[in-house]
Amino acid sequence: MGTWWQWSASGEPGAFAVVGVGRFGSSVCAELLRSGAEVLAIDSSQKAIDELRQLDASIESRVVDCTDEEAMRAAGVLELATVVVAISEPIEASITATLICKDSPGTKVK
Repeated sequence: MGTWWQWSASGEPGAFAVVGVGRFGSSVCAELLRSGAEVLAIDSSQKAIDELRQLDASIESRVVDCTDEEAMRAAGVLELATVVVAISEPIEASITATLICKDSPGTKVK
């Protein structure tokens, strides 16, 4: 994978990753952005990412398989202090993404 899509957040407490940008995840992104936080949004669906960008074109967002630890690491998700896993279905994807983030040093899963 190329480094062109690596997000370089500061890793500070004000930086968040949101995994899954359906109704709940996109609402979380919107609230975090309103509060001035840095947000990296990821989803496995290009359609979901496109809909999120219609709400806010400046948001950092990527199409990433959240069940692939290396893809999550390459996207910069595992370097952030706080990750919100907002995947409703399939439940297996939500559990896998949560375990990947939980096992990553320094990441708090919400």
